[in-house]
Amino acid sequence: MGAARLPDDRDLLDTSSRAVIHAVEQTAPAVPPAQAARLAEDHYNRGRALMKAERYQEAAAAFEASQKLDPGWGTLYNLAQCYERIGKLASAQATYRELARPDSYPRAASVTAEFDRARRKDAGKRADALDKRIPRLRMTAPGGSTSSVASTPS
Repeated sequence: MGAARLPDDRDLLDTSSRAVIHAVEQTAPAVPPAQAARLAEDHYNRGRALMKAERYQEAAAAFEASQKLDPGWGTLYNLAQCYERIGKLASAQATYRELARPDSYPRAASVTAEFDRARRKDAGKRADALDKRIPRLRMTAPGGSTSSVASTPS
């Protein structure tokens, strides 16, 4: 008898969220840059509205679509917040850690150096705070040796 298949993230999305992701995956390479930026902004705005409505799973799908079309620090930050709210703690932590790195996502001209440092520091603090919430498995073998395994991003 085979092992039971665990659902991947797409199994947890509603039909409209899956349709958005599928549409983006099918059209992203053919979309001209200006149109991609507009579509990304539309997805981003939809994600923000869904976050306000506390529909975090759907918001995450919108931010993922936006990020795929036109990657941005703010989009990824919102995506990390959604991951945290829907219990994808390891994914949230990995995303916050990426955002905290000074070499990720060069600072936009509209963002001051001081604000950039502050938001990266905030992302680092959020990643550190998740350490306490991420499940870990600790195994002790006969003889007393131990090993710990943490959850990994999905």
